[in-house]
Amino acid sequence: MNLSKIFFVIFLSLNLFNCQGLTSRLWNINDYTDEFKYFLINQKFGFIVFITPKFHYVFSDNNNGIKNILNWQDRKILYIDTAKTRLKVDKNNNVSGEVFVKTFGEISSPARQNFLQRNGFQKQAEGWQKIIKIYGKRYIADPNLKGYLPQLDLNYKIVVSMELAKGEIITATALTPITITADGIISIGKILLKPFYD
Repeated sequence: MNLSKIFFVIFLSLNLFNCQGLTSRLWNINDYTDEFKYFLINQKFGFIVFITPKFHYVFSDNNNGIKNILNWQDRKILYIDTAKTRLKVDKNNNVSGEVFVKTFGEISSPARQNFLQRNGFQKQAEGWQKIIKIYGKRYIADPNLKGYLPQLDLNYKIVVSMELAKGEIITATALTPITITADGIISIGKILLKPFYD
């Protein structure tokens, strides 16, 4: 093999290596952590909105499973297990995931146990747990909105994975549809939302 052919083989190998590296990057799952500080619940139409510094996550709650928990007078005995909870975002900013809701240890109150059973919690070795499957949409947060919202007692840092197939590019993220009217009412489009107060 002459010198020119050797250089050609080296050049081709380097280009194949670079292409493989690019393909690998396109296939990578890009994770980021978002901090969930604020919350909104729509009583009538079944929307749940997580408010974070980066994004607004709007989820449907048609069976009122999340609303029932958030409206429960003893909800402070519950917490989100962030080590197990994961959210995924696709190229169209659709969000899905599983939220692990648990109790702080054993529950001795019959009334509390009854509520947990009626709302799909399962008794575990160290308390009660419910896995909630959620689906929704991600929007760019409005930084001026959070000042009007009550802050939750517990702030949750949850990992969000952006999963793109080979060659996919994520579409532009729309600005949040959540607004505040002149009289201070929070709305999402034409749907009124009730702030979740602790």
